[in-house]
Parts: sequence; C-alpha cells; structure tokens
Amino acid sequence: MLHSFTICHHLSNFDAGAFPTSRMLLLKDVKGPAYACDLPYRCLIPKGIDGMLVTGLGVSADRDAMTLIRMQADLENQGYAAGTAAAMAAGSGVDVSKIDVRDLQKKLLDKGILEKRVLSDTDSYPLSIARLREAVTILRELKIEIDQKRSSHDRTYSALAAVMSHPRRSIGLLAQAYRRTDEPLQRLNYALILGVLGDDTGLQTLLKAVQESPAWGKGYNMSSKRETANTFAKVDRLVIALGFTRCPKARPALLEKLKLLDARSCLSHIKAICMALRMNREPSLAVPLAKLLDKPGMSGHAEPADYFSDRAERQALRGVPRRATTGSLLNAKFREVLLAALLFDCGDHNGKARAILKAYTRDVHGHFAAYARAALDGRLVKSDKCGS
Repeated sequence: MLHSFTICHHLSNFDAGAFPTSRMLLLKDVKGPAYACDLPYRCLIPKGIDGMLVTGLGVSADRDAMTLIRMQADLENQGYAAGTAAAMAAGSGVDVSKIDVRDLQKKLLDKGILEKRVLSDTDSYPLSIARLREAVTILRELKIEIDQKRSSHDRTYSALAAVMSHPRRSIGLLAQAYRRTDEPLQRLNYALILGVLGDDTGLQTLLKAVQESPAWGKGYNMSSKRETANTFAKVDRLVIALGFTRCPKARPALLEKLKLLDARSCLSHIKAICMALRMNREPSLAVPLAKLLDKPGMSGHAEPADYFSDRAERQALRGVPRRATTGSLLNAKFREVLLAALLFDCGDHNGKARAILKAYTRDVHGHFAAYARAALDGRLVKSDKCGS
C-alpha cells in the first residue's frame, strides 16, 4: 500500500527546548530558518498495533524532528487526516493500515490540506551516488559557527542532511575528499563529519583542532530562550567529533578538556565531554570524573520530593519555594547528573556516583529521577545514550 505517501504538510524551525541529540545537529546548528516538511501516513501507524492511528507527539519521528512537526495549525490538519483515514477504514471494514492512501490524499487535497504535487511525488530515498558526491563537494563550505538567521541560503544544510541520512555510503566519499584536499578548513569539515559518523580518518586533524583550542570558549546553557540557547558551540562540536571516533588516541586530549571544567562551565561543555567520553568509557576515567564532581558547586543539587522527606524535613521545606525549573539550578542539576552517570558507567569511585544518582532517583523533577534510575539500572550503557 501507499503508506509512505504524504498526508500532511508542516512548517517550523529547530527552536527546541533541549539540546539536540541527532548526529546531524551535533555537527551544525540549524535553529534559524523555517523548514517545510511532509509527514507520511506510515508515521501515524504504531508498529505492532492493529486498528490504531496516533497523532501529535505520538507520531513516529526522530526526537529533534519533532520541533518541525508540532505547530498547532499543522497538527489540526494532521488530526483531520487521521480522522478521515479512520472513517475510511471503518466504512470499508479494513484495518487503518490497509486503506487506499491515494484516495485519502485526494480527499485531503479537496479540503485544501495537501498540495496537488503530492499525487505525483515519488520517494527521494535512497539518494543516488551522484547526489551524494555532489553533497560531499558542497560540504567543503560547511561552517559550524552559530548562524541563527531567519532567512538562510546555506546549501550545506541539505548537503549535510543527504550525507547523514546515508552514513555507510557517504563515509568512503568523505574520506576520499578529506585525503584529496590540502586546505585546512576543508579537511577539518570532512574530519568533523567523519568523526561524528564514527570514522577516524580525520583523527589527527581533530586532535590538532582540539589541542589548539586551549580553552572551551563560548558555550550555551539550557534556557527558555529557545532560539539562542540549547545548542553547541564550536569547541563543543570538535570535542564531540573527536570522541565519536572511539579512538584511544583521543582520550588524553579529552581528559585535558575535562580538567578545564568547573561549576561555572556552560552545560554545552559538560554535555559535549560526556558524549565524547561515553564513547571511550573505561575504568581509568573514574578518578578524573570524580575529581570534577568534587570541585566546589558541582554536587549536592538534588531536591527530594516532599513524599520522600520525613516530617521534620517537610516542615522545614514548607513555605520555601522550589528553586527554578530553568536557570542556574537546572543547569547545575544537568551537569551533576550527567557526570555522575558517566562516572558510574566507568566503574564509579568510592561510591560517589551511586550516591549522587540514588539522591536523584528521589528528585522532585521527574526527568532527573528517571535518568538516574536508568543509569543505576545500566540502561544508559545498553542504549548508548551518549551522555544525553
């Protein structure tokens, strides 16, 4: 059936309320421009469940892609498409996965929900090898500096998307391009992409770039200012790419960067080093991580929910407002729990990580409690969450 065909159009930008986790967005900030995208019918059909359609946050999409498909008007059209599909299935006595999607498209087209082009659109995936070669050539121009302009004609956006959606086919092309150029910035661009894809062809270039950045430089914290925060700066991205090569030779440079961090460090730096070291985790990292958590202001930020406190503690807390869910405490909590989880996965040191994580399992903020429980249960290692 035509499950891959478009049933809704969406338009938004990447102004996420959290740091990105997709490998493409680890390479380049794309917050500024608005992007148009099509949602295929298959995204509404839960795997392994018959007779059900889901919409909104329930649809099948990458976490970062959700920022593009969450606008209210678009969701109303998405809901109308789902309702129409459900009525078609009920009327014809078939499962929602068996309806005539082309007929559904025509109904949505009559309502002005879809553009006429959808009736003749074809799937662009997989891209041809010629298109990937073209994309690799364009990526010589890649700039990882933050550019959050509303209107952008940066053609490296689509080129990067092409390469990152075809990693296995692109690595060889990127490696060839890296070896063929002597231009330093071009070599660094290819080394970055290769690194994030897990290839160490550009290891020496990445090492040099990280070592020649003696400080972390600008960074970003978690903030409600979505369009200007919650992203990675240049050195963060270099560190991430170096770590993702999974090469033991990268570890000393990463540890040097770890030593520069303290309670004043931006969250983007902490997240970057946790991602990088998680890809290279081993027992020898435990002591350096424990030393960082011992620095003033790095630990002790967990806030137990009232129902975990005894009567005396509840009375002491009564009338004391919970500290902000955004701002300095939020970032301090993120720093502490990310480092503790990584320390725990590296074997812990004198029980420090276990104690911190146990405290966070009782935290008033559920996302920290859930993360701490996952770390203690070993689920972060199994899913390879990269410190996120």
